[in-house]
Amino acid sequence: MADVTITHRIDLAVSFVDNISGAPARGHVLLSRNGAIVRYLMSSDGIALFSDVGREDFVLGINVSGYEYEELQVEYANLDEGFPLIEVSLIPQDTLGDVYTTIDGTLSGLIAADAVCVERTVWSVLSVDQRKRLLTVESQYKREIGGKSYGIIAKDNESYAPIAIIKKISYGIYKIDSVPTEDILGLRLAYRVAGRVRDGTCLLRLPHRSGNANWIIRAETESGNTFRTFDPSEAELSTAGRRIGISDIMSRAAPTAKNTDKHDAEMKGG
Repeated sequence: MADVTITHRIDLAVSFVDNISGAPARGHVLLSRNGAIVRYLMSSDGIALFSDVGREDFVLGINVSGYEYEELQVEYANLDEGFPLIEVSLIPQDTLGDVYTTIDGTLSGLIAADAVCVERTVWSVLSVDQRKRLLTVESQYKREIGGKSYGIIAKDNESYAPIAIIKKISYGIYKIDSVPTEDILGLRLAYRVAGRVRDGTCLLRLPHRSGNANWIIRAETESGNTFRTFDPSEAELSTAGRRIGISDIMSRAAPTAKNTDKHDAEMKGG
């Protein structure tokens, strides 16, 4: 009897990332398509695969145990035709109420919100190729970069230039989405924790650490980027868990606060 080979077309692949650690998000996964629960195959490396379901745009609902529910619009025009892959950043739930500091609430014109921890910097910038958008970094711990979202911290530790890692070229060399035109040699690179913003409402969750934990918070609005330094151990947090409003942070008239629309002008793509 002749061998029979059955092939299936992958119509969508979805990977899940813990937005605080940058590591794969593990847990029971329940997915929906336009509100209806759908079946999928899970690969050995934790990627959900949709096969032979068609390639029409739809709303993907994502429910992973231990993480906040996420929902996004799948638009195939923005995906690779050969292998349409989406990486979904998930926010951990804070069921104990004392593991994370939650920054939430509304801010007029808010588009995006994220943060980097000043103490969590293990890479420094060795060189940058503006034309090819290549970033060369080194780590005293010989660690490779994992994840995609990072920030290049300014010398004054009060702002940062957000970048995204597109792909690894070789050891210590990475292609990035945009390059700051300012001098970044010797500056430190930190993993960037992304928040979720919907209709001006923010949810940003930061790990609560003992001792000093100095963060830089970025709020991107229609008028540009605004940065604030933030230490959860010194903040006046709500008694209902470790919680503070983003408007409370951004409204502070602190000497370290700066509105840095200049970063928008200093970032350029290729």
